[in-house]
Amino acid sequence: MTDPAQRFIAAATSPLGDNAEHEIIARNELQELIGRNAGTKEAALDEAAARMEKAGKPKRWSAWRIALYSATAVISVLAFNFAGRAYDSIQQVSDYFGGPLSSASGPSGGTNWEERLLRDLTPEQRLLLMGDTSRPRKSERIKALWNSDPFNPAYYAEYTILFQSDHKKLPPDFLETARKLDPDNAWFILMEAAQQAKESVRMNPRTAKEKKDDIPPTYTVLDEAKLDEVIALIKEAGTKPRFDSYQASLLRQRIPLLPKRTDFVSQTLPLAYLAGLETDTLRLRSLADAVNAQCAIWATAGDAESFRELAAKWESCLSAWSQTDGAFIIDPLILKAIIGSTARGLEDCAKRLDMNAEAERWGAVTKWMKDEKDRRDSVEIDSEIRRRGGIFAGLTIPAANKHTARAPVITDEDLKPAREAEHEFLSRVFTPAPWSIIGLMAFAAAVYRLRGSAMVRAMALSLGRLPGPRDWAWIIGGGVILPFFYYQFIYRLSPWGGRDWSIMASDFIVPSGQFAAAGWLMIMMPVIIARWRVGKRAEMLGFRTRPRWIECIGVILGALSIPVFGVAFQGGAEEKTIMIAAGVMLGTLLLAWVIAGARALFGKQQHSLRRIIMTRMLVPAYMSGMLLLAVATWFYHAAERRWTQQDRLMDISAEAPSISGYEYEVAKAMREELQELLKP
Repeated sequence: MTDPAQRFIAAATSPLGDNAEHEIIARNELQELIGRNAGTKEAALDEAAARMEKAGKPKRWSAWRIALYSATAVISVLAFNFAGRAYDSIQQVSDYFGGPLSSASGPSGGTNWEERLLRDLTPEQRLLLMGDTSRPRKSERIKALWNSDPFNPAYYAEYTILFQSDHKKLPPDFLETARKLDPDNAWFILMEAAQQAKESVRMNPRTAKEKKDDIPPTYTVLDEAKLDEVIALIKEAGTKPRFDSYQASLLRQRIPLLPKRTDFVSQTLPLAYLAGLETDTLRLRSLADAVNAQCAIWATAGDAESFRELAAKWESCLSAWSQTDGAFIIDPLILKAIIGSTARGLEDCAKRLDMNAEAERWGAVTKWMKDEKDRRDSVEIDSEIRRRGGIFAGLTIPAANKHTARAPVITDEDLKPAREAEHEFLSRVFTPAPWSIIGLMAFAAAVYRLRGSAMVRAMALSLGRLPGPRDWAWIIGGGVILPFFYYQFIYRLSPWGGRDWSIMASDFIVPSGQFAAAGWLMIMMPVIIARWRVGKRAEMLGFRTRPRWIECIGVILGALSIPVFGVAFQGGAEEKTIMIAAGVMLGTLLLAWVIAGARALFGKQQHSLRRIIMTRMLVPAYMSGMLLLAVATWFYHAAERRWTQQDRLMDISAEAPSISGYEYEVAKAMREELQELLKP
């Protein structure tokens, strides 16, 4: 045995001096391993011995390892603290709507999401936003708001809507109170008329043939006295200058009190609040039945003057309604349906009464409605908006913008901010998964050492001094940092990242597949590089340096799967085939990892020393990966907030009081169309 070999053995076994038996066994094993590799250059033995001598006594817990593990733990706790809060917010909203994330017990009384909504508000602001939340029913809550200002017609109007929702009738002395508070508002009068119309008239069902032949419906009068009262109320409403439910004006006061929309999660509470508001317009549909039924009676009786008076007053009501600043798209939709329903009935009755001017007037309205329906039916829902918009934009905009030819044109620049914000949010949400798996691998690597004897573990600790800073740079830089930034480059800067499409365009398959590939590359590549660097530093022991072919193929295909997943969106009809191909490529990487794990568990015992040395390098590498992922979540969140602030399409503001700025603009365009239609 040469002097360099003896020097190497002495340096490697010196930490075992406290256990003579272990030292002797270790010397013999090292001599045997060096003897098998007699071609090792003496310079390599001298260099390795010098490395260990310079490193000094091996430490199980070196200062840099303690610093790395501590930093990973602290930063991970801080970074992932958002996850619980985000899930809690989403679950509370889901509780309110009975969604898939709702808790078993569901909401009760003052729910947690309401408490979060009201948390930073003064008592007066809380009352304005939600009423008295200690009350079980919505109408009782808002009655407290009305009681705070009993001369405010807006508060009484909302109390009316909620009372009718809770009790299926209007409040006691409703019309008397309304006439005192707001005598020039037709809305209150028509709400009373609509309530009575439901009890006075019933539309008879039409057969399939009648519907196909577009035959107008017929009506059955249930209570003539009530129908007379309904018609009198409609005539009275037709003399009033305004129609206002005050919903838009109340929203303008309330929206500034809602939590600010700063990121994806923060918008769930305002959206839940707005989506949960009651609307009044659906209750007014019964008025159309009453008007059509009464006009049919007068047409049969030949009473042209009564018909002319009601038609004029009814048109005045519709015109005033079209002038109101409604909050949601449902308002002009219901108004359009009522106009269309009564226009057909009024045209038919006018013809029967030989009233040519009125027949022409309502015939023009009927024709416009038919043309509008044909236009709407011919418009296909823009699937590109769903594929390229954010989740909320993709769900609401395609259905909204077909309702009017004047809907604002949507460009990709309009869709981009919400889409990008949701990609960043998804990155935040996905990060705990690879972080947990990498942490599990670090734990498995640490536990794997127990498979070796105490002497082997001591030898691995001693030989663990061989790798130097360059080796650690290769393992952490090439094994962890490189795949992470390779994924970031493909995902963010290349045309194959899939960020031009919504996360919903592939039902999360593309972004989750790309993220999974990056995570498994961060797990697999440190193994390959650690084997190479350990083999290079301990070549005198005959350790393997080259990766196995399945590992090379797995890493190459896994790396290629990231852009291939993104290319799927550009594949047209072959989109699913490309996604399946990318999935197979990712599966090959997982298979390579399974085979590597099986070799480690069931491989030959003679390789245990090399493997345990590798685990001492893998644990810090994996912890570095966990630290990198935890730090990245802050950057994801910062980018998510920046993109959210740029999103104007789904913005919630007092200037455009609706569930989104775009819905408000569409509703406004629809009202303008109806105003022009109803001009004399």
